[in-house]
Amino acid sequence: MNKENRLLELDALRGIAALGVVIFHYAVAFKDQYSYGVDILPVFRYFRYGKHGVELFFLISGFVILMSLGRTRNGSDFVFARFSRLYPAYWVAIVISFIVVTIANFPDLRIDYRDALINLTMFQQFLNVPNIDGNYWTLGLELSFYIIMLVLFMARLLKRIDAVAIGWLLVMLAGFLLEKTSVLVLDPRIKVLLVIEHAHLFIIGMMFYEVHTKGFSAKKCLIIAACLLFSLLKHGWEPTLFVAAFVAAFTLILKGYLVFINVKPLLFLGTISYSLYLNHLNFGLVAIKGLERVGLNINLAILITLVLSIVLAAAVTFYVEKPILNFMKSQRKAFLLRRDN
Repeated sequence: MNKENRLLELDALRGIAALGVVIFHYAVAFKDQYSYGVDILPVFRYFRYGKHGVELFFLISGFVILMSLGRTRNGSDFVFARFSRLYPAYWVAIVISFIVVTIANFPDLRIDYRDALINLTMFQQFLNVPNIDGNYWTLGLELSFYIIMLVLFMARLLKRIDAVAIGWLLVMLAGFLLEKTSVLVLDPRIKVLLVIEHAHLFIIGMMFYEVHTKGFSAKKCLIIAACLLFSLLKHGWEPTLFVAAFVAAFTLILKGYLVFINVKPLLFLGTISYSLYLNHLNFGLVAIKGLERVGLNINLAILITLVLSIVLAAAVTFYVEKPILNFMKSQRKAFLLRRDN
């Protein structure tokens, strides 16, 4: 199997993860929080596991970031690539969320304009400002991970990524033991900055990229096993079983056994997955509650909202995110040409 197919399979997995998270929120989390509809379809109960799509996102990020750094010439290229990937779609999502929540005037979703402005930086977790969308807690972790990887890249430590992974895991274990024994309570901002509770997921992804480029080794397998052990100690059995399933899926991808998931619907969802993740939560709650208030069956309300969220994410991806990304790339290319001439 060639490398292109492997990347397509990661896009398909990203689509599966995004769909799982969205349906989890719409059919499980919202039901538990707002007690809507006792006649919800039994099949929706199984989507309580959709929340573990977040772990899969982190694994994929670990894989993709090393792949991206392998093509990166310098730190400014990396910063530009990550900024252009993260921020434009994120800013649009904040504007959409602010407008939807403000117009709907939903009691549980009031957004202060000051909080919204600070959220535009994506550093709100470091400033003790609440996320205006419950999903955005993951973005602080992604941002911290990118910063750490940039430091490693600039320090030329990526060639020793195995040793870095081991050291990172030891720091995580030390933090866990200190808190477990009540010796020290770590500041939440430190946890986010060092990705102290979720770095094992990024590390697994990075180890699989190393396997992808250099082949399996005992050391990499042991690091992945250590990550699973940390997951069990810190997060318990259920998340660890899902992470183990994702490890199995990555292994099958590298062996060439998951080519069949490269189907257009999943690849499409993978393409719009970032915008879908960013935009579905507040928009979805307002839409579902609105449809329920006008007498629509809750199951139909969930399905309609799911479709609307996918349409919204596709519109943001293809008519906002990608055009802005292309414009930024063209402007940077022109700037570099002028600078070098």
